[in-house]
Amino acid sequence: MIFPKIVVISLSLLSSSGLIAQNDNRGPSGSQASEASVSDKNIYPDSTNATLFRDYFSRCSERYGIRCPQKELSIPAVVELDINGEEMGPFYFPFRGKLLSPYGPRHRRMHAGLDIKLQKGDTVRSAFNGVVRLSKRFKGYGLMVVVTHPNGLETLYSHLSKILVKNGQAVVSGEPVGLGGRTGRATTNHLHFETRVFGQHFNPQKFIDINTFSITKEKLLVYNREGKFQILAEGEPFEEPLLAEEDMPMIDSMAVADSSVTLKDTVVKPKVKHSVKAKYHRVKKGDTLYSIARKNKIPLDDLYKMNKLKPGAVLSIGKRLRLN
Repeated sequence: MIFPKIVVISLSLLSSSGLIAQNDNRGPSGSQASEASVSDKNIYPDSTNATLFRDYFSRCSERYGIRCPQKELSIPAVVELDINGEEMGPFYFPFRGKLLSPYGPRHRRMHAGLDIKLQKGDTVRSAFNGVVRLSKRFKGYGLMVVVTHPNGLETLYSHLSKILVKNGQAVVSGEPVGLGGRTGRATTNHLHFETRVFGQHFNPQKFIDINTFSITKEKLLVYNREGKFQILAEGEPFEEPLLAEEDMPMIDSMAVADSSVTLKDTVVKPKVKHSVKAKYHRVKKGDTLYSIARKNKIPLDDLYKMNKLKPGAVLSIGKRLRLN
């Protein structure tokens, strides 16, 4: 397999609207909202790259939810996203709170984003310049906002107590999109924050430092194989056998740019996955859910979810609780 030339995605989504500069103090009652559509030809420059995302987002509608149909959409094998492009605006971390739960497998299910602690009513802000694609109540996400950004990246903000934007509204980085809460499937007030490309979620910490609330990588690489995507930071090794069925490839971003490099040149041995043995705690006199979670160093909301407990649940002595 020979990799095609990388497609660079850098779209001037908001430059014509004058909404490039960050305004940290702008509130929901600020200047009149700019109207746009994520599939509107007028907000994209005339280029093949813009056509790709315009075509993808033109397929979106509220009935499809977060993911948009991709049938007959021609997506290159490798797509590069510029995170620090001028049209993206300065990065703004949505809410500077404590990380409650990271991205990744959780209780035999995939946790598709970061859970960030906040209080009800705290302001949640857009990470980059963009256009609101969805603002609605959506299943377990509760009140949710999805913002499409100039390079094709999308960010998702959920469990909000109130939405401050509407579909088609242009926003700048740092502009409020909602207020924190615990709507949907949530046991405590927190922000669930996701990053997606072509509807595929990936770990925001690939390019965001949650300790300094800053960007750590300038580019992301999207690898596509028959509609299955893996999004990686520049130079990062593959985590799953996406481009080879039996091998775990590790691809250097500079090598991929050279069309003479084939998959055979980049393959390394696969990682060995080990099953995790289940751990349990048998409830004793004086135990509380908080004390059990603290003793075993697991988030309290994880303990609730693993054992299908409701807030205020009464523990029975001898009851067995799962811990992982």
